[in-house]
Amino acid sequence: MERVPGDYELDFLSECTKEQLDPLVSILLKAATNYLDINPDYKRYRPDHTKYVSAIIADFQLFGGNSVANTFRGHGVRYREILEDVCDNQKVPYDKSAPTEIIEKVLLEKSLRSMWSKMSEEQREQILKELGAGSLNVTGTGASALLAIFRMGGLSPIKLW
Repeated sequence: MERVPGDYELDFLSECTKEQLDPLVSILLKAATNYLDINPDYKRYRPDHTKYVSAIIADFQLFGGNSVANTFRGHGVRYREILEDVCDNQKVPYDKSAPTEIIEKVLLEKSLRSMWSKMSEEQREQILKELGAGSLNVTGTGASALLAIFRMGGLSPIKLW
C-alpha cells in the first residue's frame, strides 16, 4: 500500500535515526494489520529503518485507518485524522481548527499529567533529578515543572515511557 497522497506531516520521520525509528517500527510490526513486514524495502534494508521511511509512514497511516476502507482506498488515513481520533478516544479537548502541532502538544501534556499521576514518589524524584530539578516539591510543583520543561522544548516525552 502507498502513503496517503498529499499528507506530509510525517515527513519529519525521514530525519530520524534508526534508533529513533525503532520504537515506531516495533509497534507497527506487532499490529495485526501490519503491511510493513511484507514490504520489499523493509525486507531488503531492515534493520536500517532510515532506508524505508516512506513504507513506515504508509504503514502508520494504515494503522490509523479502518482495514476495509483502507483496502478500497489503497492507503490509510492522514496523520491529522489519526491524531484527532486519538484525542477523541482519550477524551482530550482540542480545537479542531488549531494547527496539528498545538493538538499534539495538548495530547502530550495530558499524557504527561496522566503519567505523572501514576508514578510513585521515588519515580517522580528520579525524573526531576534527571532533569536537574530535583529539589522541587514532587507532589505539587513537580508536575507543573515537568510541564513547563516540556513546553520549553527541553523534554523528550518518549524517554519517559
